[in-house]
Amino acid sequence: MSRVRRALLSGGTVLLLATQSLAEVERIDIRRREVVADGKSFGLTGPYEKLVGRVWFTLDPEHPANAEIFDLEAAATDGEVTFAADLYVLRPSEPGRGNGTLLLEVPNRGGKAQVWFFDRGAGRSLDPRTVEDFGDALLLRRGFTLAWL
Repeated sequence: MSRVRRALLSGGTVLLLATQSLAEVERIDIRRREVVADGKSFGLTGPYEKLVGRVWFTLDPEHPANAEIFDLEAAATDGEVTFAADLYVLRPSEPGRGNGTLLLEVPNRGGKAQVWFFDRGAGRSLDPRTVEDFGDALLLRRGFTLAWL
């Protein structure tokens, strides 16, 4: 069993950080909202829902924290650069029943590694929504909100 999974099982804290840049969220557009796993309850957390949309950001190309972003100076700007990213969130249908912790993954090619790694999901679905997609549902039973950006 991995140290990260063992820490989650014991109620420990896990924080992973790869790099830093400075951007501000301009707006969030939720395009779809639907129940997952046919409304199955995941322990005391209850059922989960999926939110799918886009997040719009702005950043200052002159800020030192953004210096490593490739070709940022080539972006058309009026002092700031605006960009968007896809957003996919799995959260308790009743957020107050969750544990208040969001686990954010910045995936490679849309993968959802949190589900198959921590929950031992049956497959590597890009759109987990069935009971089988969530494997043992460790993170859902413990009330985590999962997000991919």
